[in-house]
Amino acid sequence: MPFPFVLPTTSAFSFSSSFTSDTHPSLPLSASTYRGVVRDALKKHKRLSPPSQSSHISTVIGALNGYVPYILAVDAGLNPNAQFGESISLRATSPPTIEWRPTLSENAVPGRERSRVKVQSVDYEIAFTLSSLANAYTLVARAALHPLFVTTQATLDAQQRTAAIQTATKYLLDAASIYDWLAIRAERVQTAPPCSDVSPSTLRAMSSLALAEATLLAVLKDDPYPAIVSQDRNKNDREWMYKAPDIPKVRAHLFARLCLAAAEHAAQASSLCQAAGRGSSKINEGLLRYLEDLRRTCRAKACRFFGIDAEIGGEVGKAIAWLQAGLQELGIESKYSAKGSGFSRFKKEWTEKREERKVEKETAWGADGGKVEETRVVEFLEVKWQKLNDTMNVQIIPPVGPLLAQMPSGREIHALKPYQPPTLDPSILDAMRAPPERKDDYGDALSSDDEAKGFPAFPVAQKGTGPMRRLSIIQPGREDYVHRRKVSFSPTMLSAVTSPVTSTITTSSSTSSASTTKSNNPNDIRHSVLVNGLPPPSPSLPLPFNLTDRGLLNRDCHVHNEWIESRSKKRFAIIDPGTGRVWATCPDCTKDDVGPTVRSAFSGFQGFSADTSNHERARLLTAWHHLIIAARLDLATILVHETGKPLAEALAEVDYGAGLVRWFAGEADRFPQAVLPTFPTSPISPRTPCTPSTPATIGGTPTSSGFRMRRPAVLKQPVGVVLALVPWSFPLALALRKSAAALAAGCTVIIKPSSETPLTALAIACLANRAGFPAGALNVITTSLGNTPDVAEALCMHPLVKAVSFTGSARIGKRVATTCTRNLKRLSLDLGGNCPFIVFDDADLENTAKELVALKWRHAGQACIAPNRCYVQRRVYDSFSELVVQEAEKLKIGHGMERETTLGPLTTIRGLYKAEALCKDAEEKGASVLLGTGRREPGDGYFMSPTILGNMTDSMLMCREEIFAPILGLYIFDTEDEVVKKANDTPVGLAGYVFTKSSDRLTSMFERLDAGVLGMNTVSLVADCPVPAGNNGNGYGSGFSSATTLEEFLITKSGAMLIRQD
Repeated sequence: MPFPFVLPTTSAFSFSSSFTSDTHPSLPLSASTYRGVVRDALKKHKRLSPPSQSSHISTVIGALNGYVPYILAVDAGLNPNAQFGESISLRATSPPTIEWRPTLSENAVPGRERSRVKVQSVDYEIAFTLSSLANAYTLVARAALHPLFVTTQATLDAQQRTAAIQTATKYLLDAASIYDWLAIRAERVQTAPPCSDVSPSTLRAMSSLALAEATLLAVLKDDPYPAIVSQDRNKNDREWMYKAPDIPKVRAHLFARLCLAAAEHAAQASSLCQAAGRGSSKINEGLLRYLEDLRRTCRAKACRFFGIDAEIGGEVGKAIAWLQAGLQELGIESKYSAKGSGFSRFKKEWTEKREERKVEKETAWGADGGKVEETRVVEFLEVKWQKLNDTMNVQIIPPVGPLLAQMPSGREIHALKPYQPPTLDPSILDAMRAPPERKDDYGDALSSDDEAKGFPAFPVAQKGTGPMRRLSIIQPGREDYVHRRKVSFSPTMLSAVTSPVTSTITTSSSTSSASTTKSNNPNDIRHSVLVNGLPPPSPSLPLPFNLTDRGLLNRDCHVHNEWIESRSKKRFAIIDPGTGRVWATCPDCTKDDVGPTVRSAFSGFQGFSADTSNHERARLLTAWHHLIIAARLDLATILVHETGKPLAEALAEVDYGAGLVRWFAGEADRFPQAVLPTFPTSPISPRTPCTPSTPATIGGTPTSSGFRMRRPAVLKQPVGVVLALVPWSFPLALALRKSAAALAAGCTVIIKPSSETPLTALAIACLANRAGFPAGALNVITTSLGNTPDVAEALCMHPLVKAVSFTGSARIGKRVATTCTRNLKRLSLDLGGNCPFIVFDDADLENTAKELVALKWRHAGQACIAPNRCYVQRRVYDSFSELVVQEAEKLKIGHGMERETTLGPLTTIRGLYKAEALCKDAEEKGASVLLGTGRREPGDGYFMSPTILGNMTDSMLMCREEIFAPILGLYIFDTEDEVVKKANDTPVGLAGYVFTKSSDRLTSMFERLDAGVLGMNTVSLVADCPVPAGNNGNGYGSGFSSATTLEEFLITKSGAMLIRQD
């Protein structure tokens, strides 16, 4: 570790022969010059011996970094959409043909290199160039780590070890950022990649691999065992191994989580590589083996650290079980569990591998991901702890399976910084407006075998070519600081790096006079229909935040794995509730867009349901889960700017949604498609013998000889195209819950997100695309609030849509149910609630107040399970009211991206107006204001301070309607019968909460309250059992994580088969 990449080589090519520029005539020649430097640096690197390659890699990196600004300038001249600091005009005079020799693809002939592939696109020239740079950074990381494992020098001290690991980590993260940038770019290229080396899946895989290796290095710094093992110390000197591990208990658990995160990245890389290798161009088998070995090693390390954690806590038996789990992950059988039956064979294979390891150390050391070293560490620790357990503790060793099943998810430690590709300084671009000087042409000066001529890594300036200049270089991926290096070149050869252009959403000036369709409320510009993509406030919208993965922020509909606009070309605005400003636009689809979307989903269903097994769907969902976890922070950032909720709540929603995807991945692997019971259903025994003279009848079927059995058969099949109507309150979690369940069942999905939060749905669709879901499996269609009723009705009425899953208000849910009833569609409804929160006089008031405030003001009260009516027994009403007010006063109002914020804005201006109306109605009918104003806060954004009203009565609107705002009403009751009657007086009974110390009262309230789910002395409604849907008008269908959720999207066929028994 890291993987020993082989750098590709390339043929000679002159941009001057294929391109010409009217604005910058010297650009093609300058690009050819620097490409020639790259070509010869790569060729020379290939021909050096392995020890010499390490010292030469800096020359390769310098050549690549010098060439990148020029090839990006060429791309800017050919692609009007490319962001560049100056307008460049470039046209092709002849089709370019560039040859690269790939190194990640499988060898075409055993023992020989793969032949070169022809590249006829600048996009793939950029891909090969930058992927070579990323590979070179990985090789630098290998060189930095080599002293930790080499046997010919003294062991590094702690400071040297830390410095080496920090250097390697930096270069691996830089490589991951480059791969990520390339993958985003490759997904937008129209032409097919020339080989799998530069396909989007492979680039994503390499980014995940680099991130996995960097994550594992965070553990290696304080885990010296593998390095000591690899250095072949005296086999009789076991003191270093038998000492207690100098790792604190908390850190051991942290290290285990980091190893699991690295394993998840490695698994994701393996999955993406396998997807990229489908077809004629296969991925190198050595790389695939390394990814699998790395995944196994990471999981084994996690098991070892869980074992250390258990051993420090005195649970030696459990620690041994964790070590055995680690050996199982490595594919090695423990000699204690095998009882010696096959251990000699494993020992022999292990010895042979160690001998191969000795040969490998000076060339491709670490090519097994550290698997051999980890095996030795785990086996030595197992011997030590087994002896300890046999002589002192004598604890039972638990089975391995439950431990592996309960392993937590990994913990991320690194967030990729966006790669900042170097661009040419304006002065350099200005110099290239002059005619080219042919003596500077370096594109065809040398053949592939002419390195002996002694040309340096950068061409030397000729006399008389112009004044010398100095430049500053920003290292790729390190925008936080500038590393300044003084270099002197002639004007036509200068390369400088500047900060990239700020990412903006820009519209053409020709649309500046486009009109907008305004809503009835002049202050609400969220739902203005935008003609030709022009937002009302400004023609240029700066992106208000940064993303690690900019490719997640897609602003077009996702249909058949393609990004498309609406047929009308109109768009609607997306507003940040925290600022009240437009920051993005999305296609405003109409009924005309419904038909093509549904047909695409149906076409995808015909292939997806037939061509994918349960296991394959589980694999795709698992890959999707890993991608969601990897994009956790980016998804949460988009959520904050769409919904307004604080970042901590957004991160929690991403984690919850990812957990649902992981759940349904397991469900996809578990549920049976066909059930063939072995028992008969006939009232007559099937074992009754039959003779010609006495024919028997089994279920009305006569038999002539022998006997027959009639057995039932059950077949479960996906229902077809599923429509998911997702609200804005929890757009990511609910979209993932619906789509993951449907995809696990083999259905294809159309997500129609709320007009407030379409970008979240588009982001998870992008990740599903990367995970490998086939075209048409997951589609997203967006529309404005004004067109939502027509589009939703057209989707529900379409004959190819077979099931509808809706979450939203009861009013809209009834309309959806009425529409679906017309053609008898399968329907699942999760509707709103009017949840009671009941506090008896024997409750723990202080703890109850804290739980009430935490639940009520989550997402500014905009949750269907948020308490609407708080009933407090009269004897404790005053004291409990004071406690609630004190807790609510601690809430910090602000934008969701601010660290201190605990209460964000309301998501919509409509919700803010409704909240003000509810407060006004309550005050007019006698309610007292205990906290807050019940009015909009001054300034930008849709903010309302936490408001608490006392002396509430049943006649007030707040008692009858779902509030969905940061407002709480306190009601007084005297007896249990009275509060049960009041709590049940609602048309929607989703959830309820009861706080009392009396177990008898809890049992009674559990039976008497009309609610689908109850929190009793807790506000957490999720236990170790499924959560059902509500009742009493709340809807129907299964719950959020119930095992029966898949049944919503499955058709059950039953039949009987008559079997002859001779």
